[in-house]
Amino acid sequence: MKTLINSRFVLLLTVALCGDAGLTTVAQAAEAAAATFPRGPHNGRLLSDGDFAVELAIFEDGVPPEFHAWAYQGDQQLAAGQWQLTVRLARLGGEQNNFVFAPVGDYLLGNGVVEEPHSFDVTVTASYQGSNHSWQYESYEGRVELTSTLAQETNIGTERAGPGVLHQSILLYGKTTPDPQGISHVTARYPGLIRSISADLGQRVNVGDKLAVIEANTSLQSYTITAPIAGLVIQRHANPGEFAGE
Repeated sequence: MKTLINSRFVLLLTVALCGDAGLTTVAQAAEAAAATFPRGPHNGRLLSDGDFAVELAIFEDGVPPEFHAWAYQGDQQLAAGQWQLTVRLARLGGEQNNFVFAPVGDYLLGNGVVEEPHSFDVTVTASYQGSNHSWQYESYEGRVELTSTLAQETNIGTERAGPGVLHQSILLYGKTTPDPQGISHVTARYPGLIRSISADLGQRVNVGDKLAVIEANTSLQSYTITAPIAGLVIQRHANPGEFAGE
């Protein structure tokens, strides 16, 4: 049993295993074969059937990848409107892409983008003067073939892709400050000696909770300072035995 994996999605795997004798790079075999196939005047793959030939190329110079095609009868290039062409791509997993072509200048243009990866089995069908011509060939890019033994030894498996939930955390730096309308500065109403402090830094208080007891200078009577709002004590500038001014 062998497993086919497109190496465009397992780049680290390919780099790690390319020196192993148990791994066969299908793309290498395809590229070796591609180096020997006939090419036309536009450097595309030349497919011949007797005196009739089709040149098919993937063009991606400044545009998304698209099919361009030319046809020849003998040594003469045919006008784009004289012949018809369809192309079917069969990808791993059973996906198929079908392209129909329309004349643009002196060539036929496929009606869609040739999506990556460019790794597929190709079926080309052309019609000219009532005759049909058909070709099939392999065009594999970045495809890797693993033997079952190597896959087991390297703990490689395959699973069907499906929907999932991604969780992303972003680290941000900043400074948090309280709402100015939610801050109350508590002071002594009458100058005097601070007898006690009931609230510590970081303590939560409710409205009316006792914060401090002050002994007034004039009457020597003690009075209590309470919390005007509920919240958290964030600052403390007094201690028992100190003097509270106005």
